[in-house]
Order: sequence, then C-alpha cells, then structure tokens
Amino acid sequence: MHFIVTDECVLMIDSNCPKNMRVNYDLEQCVCKTGYILNTDNECVPCSSGQIYSDGKCLVNPSLECPENSRLDENGVCITDTIKICPDNYILIGTICIPVN
Repeated sequence: MHFIVTDECVLMIDSNCPKNMRVNYDLEQCVCKTGYILNTDNECVPCSSGQIYSDGKCLVNPSLECPENSRLDENGVCITDTIKICPDNYILIGTICIPVN
C-alpha cells in the first residue's frame, strides 16, 4: 500500500510519516502517535507541562494541586483570580508588600 506525503507517493510504513506520527492503515494516512496531539502548525507535539494525555486529548492533570486561594486553569497552571493591592509607599514582590525606601 502507498499514500501521499508532501506530493510524493511513498510506501505506507511509519518511517515515511513526519516526526511523532504513525500510519493509520484504516484511514491510509499518518496520524499522531499516542501521547501526541496535532497543533496549529500541523505538527504532533506532546502535551504541555501540567497536562496528561487521555483519549486523544491533552487534559489538565487532576492530581496537580494548587496553593490556597488559587485554582488550576485549562493549561494546568495555578493562577490567583484576585489581585493583591499594596498600600501607598509599598510595592508587591511576589505575594508580599515591601516598603519602598
């Protein structure tokens, strides 16, 4: 069996697929290997940090815990929804208000 890759007819074997892809013989085309997803540049890439691969999708790792007063966003990053405001003559360094000299 053969299929087309970049306007060329090639033998239907995994080594003729682009990086991180394999042959799907039912579809007669290259698809992402397990653990990889197709990005907007049509490249197969692993899931982002803080995510897990499940059923062909990257999902937020449910076991990842966030500090108090923060939550896990859709990218698996802990974020704080509230904005900390320091009093006059103080600046925010990380999560602490430090007096300005």
